[in-house]
Amino acid sequence: MTIYQMSCFLTLSELLNFTRAAEVLNMTQPALSKIIGNIEEEVGAPLIVRTKRNVSMTDAGINLCNCFRQIIQLYNSGIEASVDIAKGMSGTVRIGFSSAMAGGILPELIKRMKLFYPDVNIRLYDGTQEEIIHLVNIDEIDIVFVDTFALRSNEHLDHKHIFHDKICVFMSNQHPYSQKDFVSIEELRTQDLLVAGRILPATNSPSTSNSIISEVMSDHGLLPRIKHVARTISNMLLMVNCNLGMAIMPEKFSVSIPQDVTCRPIILDANDTSSTMNISVVTAWKNKNQNPCLSSVLSIIDGIVSEDH
Repeated sequence: MTIYQMSCFLTLSELLNFTRAAEVLNMTQPALSKIIGNIEEEVGAPLIVRTKRNVSMTDAGINLCNCFRQIIQLYNSGIEASVDIAKGMSGTVRIGFSSAMAGGILPELIKRMKLFYPDVNIRLYDGTQEEIIHLVNIDEIDIVFVDTFALRSNEHLDHKHIFHDKICVFMSNQHPYSQKDFVSIEELRTQDLLVAGRILPATNSPSTSNSIISEVMSDHGLLPRIKHVARTISNMLLMVNCNLGMAIMPEKFSVSIPQDVTCRPIILDANDTSSTMNISVVTAWKNKNQNPCLSSVLSIIDGIVSEDH
């Protein structure tokens, strides 16, 4: 039995008149009578009582009408849901991030996704850059926020620039450099540095701070003197607060630093305060990703980035 046949039967049940029902359905009365007869034959029971003056439904017909209404409603809901999924209006999108990279955009992204795509379920995965990029590569995450260093060994990923950020040194207010407006890269040569995670080559760096130290600092001839390796960025900042060393991270991370910690830009030339060290933050995804919700996320990101510029 087809949805069309069910609809014809329901139209007749509402109008209780073959002539009027046939007109509404844009068919001849004999054609409608044949459809109703086929339904009764398939059910194996009389569904309507037809006299010269009126048409009425049997109890079996009334019950079948209720069933047909539920089936058609479920059918229409399924069609609408499928269309929404295909358009990226509903479904699930999985976003990977590290706090240092996504802090400047993730809250606004989630806010706008809930506003414009309320039926899209957002799952967040936090981890090191190495971890979340691995999850993208094995299709367990749809999109991530990382720095450009993390993409050097993942050139197959599509990506979009989000923002540039200054690279800064975070230190305790007790540190003598905290009174300076800038800290030159030369001044960091003799300083104790803190990192989060574990020390790896830049192409496999598990954290933003490590990739900055491995890539940017070494590119300018600085071999960092690592004093402590913290398990997490929050623990690293606690060590900074205790004046056990300095941490190097993007400036946007300063929104969550303790009150007694200072953030200062790093400059390449002590005589040129405009020679700040910078980092580029991108969002990246697998170019063969088939999740329609990914395009919805990217459209929101485009709006946020265009406003920032």
